[in-house]
Amino acid sequence: VSISDEPETLYKRLSLLVKGHDKAVLDSYEYFAVLAAKELGISVEKVHKPPKKIERLTLLKSVHIYKKHRVQYEMRTHYMCLEVR
Repeated sequence: VSISDEPETLYKRLSLLVKGHDKAVLDSYEYFAVLAAKELGISVEKVHKPPKKIERLTLLKSVHIYKKHRVQYEMRTHYMCLEVR
């Protein structure tokens, strides 16, 4: 085992992908992550938001009959990618 005074560099770049169902929560997390990185002396290169994914689900209202009566639900997943150096 060698001991040196130079700091170790394990990763040159780190990419974080954050997923969430509420856009406001992701925005507040982005603010927190950038502020924390700034306090720790870590530079945030880029913050980009890939397109959201929408998943739709159609279900019958009734269990047995009334095929025409349906309900649609959708789940939106928002993404945010932070690139830290």
